[in-house]
Amino acid sequence: MIVKDVPTTLRLVLVPWAVMTACQLGVEYASVGYFSGAPNLDEELAWLPMVISPLWYMSAFVVVVICYMWIAVSWHRYVLKGEQPGPLLPKWQGGRLLDYFGKAILVWLPILPVLIAMLIFALVVFDADRIGATKSPGQLSFVLVFSVAISYLSLRLGLVLPAAAIGEKMKLGDAWRLTKPWGDVALTCAAVFAVLYVAIGILMEYFQHNNLLYLVFCILSDVVALLALSLLTTLYGVLVQGRSLLDKVQEA
Repeated sequence: MIVKDVPTTLRLVLVPWAVMTACQLGVEYASVGYFSGAPNLDEELAWLPMVISPLWYMSAFVVVVICYMWIAVSWHRYVLKGEQPGPLLPKWQGGRLLDYFGKAILVWLPILPVLIAMLIFALVVFDADRIGATKSPGQLSFVLVFSVAISYLSLRLGLVLPAAAIGEKMKLGDAWRLTKPWGDVALTCAAVFAVLYVAIGILMEYFQHNNLLYLVFCILSDVVALLALSLLTTLYGVLVQGRSLLDKVQEA
């Protein structure tokens, strides 16, 4: 889906992605004071935090969420309904985005208890002061299991999201039932995405003082997110619209 028509893919994702990335990285770099404007960090400027208002963090978060939903809704509609983007931007559909946001909250409601339980487990078992530091094998194993669980639940329940994007109604129970025969596939894909996200996260942490490489790994992380979005869209097409998975592969 991503590489079949690269110009269309860029029209769907490039501008919203650039805006969300600029907001996210801009606030992050400004808050820790190591954005030197050069490919490599000037060590003399490192760790000189600037005072950033919480309002800037919240504003950047809102922009990132809106831009991601803009991409997601446009992507679902492009694949499932053949809706083309504009010359430079995906079509703006405020009502669809609001519905998509509400369904995303609905998807996360059953995931939230798992998230809280795993966070409590991490705080109890691991040193709370070093949760964000370089991870031990035990911490890495925990993060992988945690990531697989979240990804698996997201894939099993997430069919309500493409449904919302194209104006169809679906309940969480329906999504869970429809994906049940694909449970093993969902688990395998969740494991793959978890490994990719954790590996990229480790590389981002390792190269966090290299502005250029840090940005490269941020881009890779977003590509993985687009792959996950494509997988969710494909599952909806196969399980709800009755499309043939083999035909989709041959078309691509």
